[in-house]
Amino acid sequence: MVKCGACGRYLPETDDIICDKCDVACHRSCLNLSQKTKISDSWMFPACKNKIPHTGDHSKCQEVGDSSPTHKDINIGLEIHLFRNELSAMRNELKEVRDNITMLKDTVLVCNKNLEKMDCRVTKLEKLYEERLIKCDTKTLEDTISELRGQLNERDQDLLANDLKISGLPEKNSENPTNTVVLCAKKVGLDIDLT
Repeated sequence: MVKCGACGRYLPETDDIICDKCDVACHRSCLNLSQKTKISDSWMFPACKNKIPHTGDHSKCQEVGDSSPTHKDINIGLEIHLFRNELSAMRNELKEVRDNITMLKDTVLVCNKNLEKMDCRVTKLEKLYEERLIKCDTKTLEDTISELRGQLNERDQDLLANDLKISGLPEKNSENPTNTVVLCAKKVGLDIDLT
């Protein structure tokens, strides 16, 4: 790719104008020419046109006087013009960046405030949850203790009960019921002491 002789950037093939004399290529925009302007194949920079010998004069290119700009002067002028345009564009971009940074700063500050509020709310909710959990655990433990006490009381009552029913034995009038119980216990394999 060819670089522009005015701004030094690369030229696309559709946007270049090449001087027929010095073979330097430039952007149309660097030469202030619109896309609609038709350029002939033998187009030349004004400075190069001034250096062409006039008809009948066979000497080399004539030097151009101080009053007309040379090719280098045109390039420097174009470069200064392009540099000013780039500086202006960069200033605008920097202003936009500053504005965006300011907006971002403001947004971050708002987010920080919101996060602090959320943190306070979460801390309060955690405290409430812990208090309810402790209350719930205490109540659950008290219920379990009272249930276990009830079960222990029932077992104690079952152990204290001495009721024994023997059925299916015929009774005789002279028979002692205590002897009958001792005999039944011996047959089952228990040894009862009556003393």
